[in-house]
Amino acid sequence: MNVADIRKFITEQGDAPDNFILRTVKEDEIFLENFRQGEVEKKVLEIHEGYEKDIKDVTGLAKRPREHTYDFNKRLLTELKTKADKADEIEAENVRLKETQTKGGDPSLIADLENVRKEFTEYKTQKDQEVEKLAKEHKHFKADNVIRGAANAFEYDPAVPESLLSVYKDKVISELVAIADEREGNTVFLDEKGIPLRNKEKSLAPYTAEELVYERMKDVIKQKRVITGVKIPEVVTKVTALPDNVTTKEQLSTWLMSQGKKRGTPEYDEAYKEMRVGLPDGY
Repeated sequence: MNVADIRKFITEQGDAPDNFILRTVKEDEIFLENFRQGEVEKKVLEIHEGYEKDIKDVTGLAKRPREHTYDFNKRLLTELKTKADKADEIEAENVRLKETQTKGGDPSLIADLENVRKEFTEYKTQKDQEVEKLAKEHKHFKADNVIRGAANAFEYDPAVPESLLSVYKDKVISELVAIADEREGNTVFLDEKGIPLRNKEKSLAPYTAEELVYERMKDVIKQKRVITGVKIPEVVTKVTALPDNVTTKEQLSTWLMSQGKKRGTPEYDEAYKEMRVGLPDGY
């Protein structure tokens, strides 16, 4: 029995086929896997927010905007270790300065030293801000290229004036760049809580740039752009062995995506089915 037969049967029973979700066994497996992954992401976010709050309460340090939790923890521990390593040195220097001042040391020398410290701190802060700005600009540039490429993959309604279409397209691209992030080498789009947006029409797989551009501009899109006379060969990498650190199904899923295989694609499904045998659930 195919989908058409099932829809016909539902209609004959006096109901509407659109009231039901019809999926094959394969499609249902993909849906459940993506749904489970989405629930895991929400739980992980909840846990991260909890200990990030605890860290801020104890240390006064907070995560930077769009900074990943792993990077935040690494930065925090590095800063705390650096301060701990220098604590004795700084304390000894303070004692020496106090003794010098008490013994009538040169006040101008002490003032010069304080000025040098202040200038160094200001210089380091400035350079840290410049590095952070460059990293943000690089991420913005990469996301803009991905989204703009997706927007150019469509042909638009010729009845829409080019000037109006250009403004509309730039607005959509700008909005998508604002919620774009890079996860495991892939461009993803986040909701207000930082969780990847998922496409209900694609078994809850994370939205691609092309899918979101289409959803937001479908009123003016004519069709997908077709380049005639050009055939782009599809390159499929055959995965033959797992690295030693992949010991569970969840780690296998993460590793396959890091190899460029997007969840929900035939390449991902084939590799996951072949390599999950014998692996336990969990992280």
